Amino acid sequence: MISTYPFVSGKYLVNGEWIELPEKVDVVNPANTSEVVGQVAKCSEEIVNDAIEAAENAFETWSRSDIGERANRMNTAAEELSKVIEENVTVFVRENGKTLVEAKKDLLRCVEVMKGCAAELLDWWKPEVLSGNQKVQIRRRARGVTAIITPWNSPMILTFKRVIPAVLAGNAVVVKPATNCPLTIMTCFKSSCRTFSSRSHQYSLRIRKSNRRYTMFRFTRTDIGVCRKYGNRKRYHAEISWKSAKSIYGTWRQ
Repeated sequence: MISTYPFVSGKYLVNGEWIELPEKVDVVNPANTSEVVGQVAKCSEEIVNDAIEAAENAFETWSRSDIGERANRMNTAAEELSKVIEENVTVFVRENGKTLVEAKKDLLRCVEVMKGCAAELLDWWKPEVLSGNQKVQIRRRARGVTAIITPWNSPMILTFKRVIPAVLAGNAVVVKPATNCPLTIMTCFKSSCRTFSSRSHQYSLRIRKSNRRYTMFRFTRTDIGVCRKYGNRKRYHAEISWKSAKSIYGTWRQ
C-alpha cells in the first residue's frame, strides 16, 4: 500500500537531516477521528540533546553572520515557502480542523511574517543612541539557543512569529510544535528552513524541566507550569491571558 502521509511523518529534523524513528504518535483528523493524517516522531532525551548541541554549534557562526545575509536568506526562504502553500493547505485542514480559507490565510501570513521581519531587520539592528545628558547606546545581540513551544489552536502563525524574529536576530532555534498538529509546520520548514526539529509533546515537557542549556523559552499559556517551577532560571517570552499573569509575577518575585 502506498502511504499518503507527508514526507515528514514520523521524522524529526536536526542539523539539516530528516531522521525517521520507530516510536511515533498518530496525528488524527479532529473532524474524523478514524483518519490518521500522519505521525510525529517520539524522540529520546539523547536525540533532544543532540538537537540542542547542533543548535549551539550553529549559533557560533550564525550569530556572527552579516545582517544583510540573514535578511536575504529569509527572503529566499519566504519565496520557497510561497511555492508550496497550496499543497500544504489540505494537510493543515486535516490535522488542525481549520477551514480551507482560514488555513490558506494562515500560511500566507507566515510568508508575510518572513518578508516583513527581513525588511525591518536592517533598521532594527542599527545601534540606537538615547537622548539625554549622558551618552547611552542600545545595541542588539543574539542570546543563544531558543526553545520555542507552540500550541495547536493556531500552530503555523504562532510558530513563525516566534521562530523568524529569533533566527533573524542571530539565535539558533529548537522548535516543539503541538503533537496533535505538527505536520504542516515541519513540511513548511522542510521547504524553507534547515535548523528546526520536532518531538512529541509528552517528551518535550520532560526536557523543558531538566535541560539547562536553553537561553530562552517562548511559549503560550498552556505551558505556564514551566514558569511556576523554573521562572528564576530562564528568560521567558510568554503569550498569556490575564488569569496567568499573577502566577508568572509571583514566580519572578521569589
